[in-house]
Amino acid sequence: MTIMNTDITVAIIGLVGVLVGAAITSFKEWWLHKITRKDTARYLSALLVSKLDKLSLECSHLAGDSGKEGEDGYYYAEHKRPAFELPMEDVDWTSLNPQVQLSVLNLPYRLESISAAVSNEFEHDSPPDFSAAFQQRRYLYAKLGIEASHLSDELRRTFGFPRCTAYDWNPVSYLEETIQSIDQIRERSQKSFNEIGV
Repeated sequence: MTIMNTDITVAIIGLVGVLVGAAITSFKEWWLHKITRKDTARYLSALLVSKLDKLSLECSHLAGDSGKEGEDGYYYAEHKRPAFELPMEDVDWTSLNPQVQLSVLNLPYRLESISAAVSNEFEHDSPPDFSAAFQQRRYLYAKLGIEASHLSDELRRTFGFPRCTAYDWNPVSYLEETIQSIDQIRERSQKSFNEIGV
């Protein structure tokens, strides 16, 4: 009986050893995956923060663009629409929060939509200054610039990245002022139309 109990004890100890070893290996793999995923998310976020900041800055240029008169007397945009290239190689988009993923991945579509809306405005506005079209262009890009900046700020907070303080000028304040100014102009215009019964 003693030999049998010893065999059972050895078997149980061996089984517990195998289970503990498997648990340690599983925990180690889980931990390494978690660290790698966090590093991957941090790297992708660093790439995105720089691209989002650039997009916000470029949108601020467009938000201030009321056109410049050409030699033919017509007004032309001084700034081209911003380009926004998504990093697609060597990144794992699933490492980011799904809402952030969607917001960032949707930006190229948003740029196309704004471009189409602005083109439509120019087709239906009055030359030579196209004031309503430029106003709408300024407004839409100001809104997009603020959205890009908020996304950048969210990624900065999540990963502890510092805010760029290379200059005193804040593009977001400028974009917000642009939107507020255009909203006031539109409100006054609507009020005038309502007063004359249009």
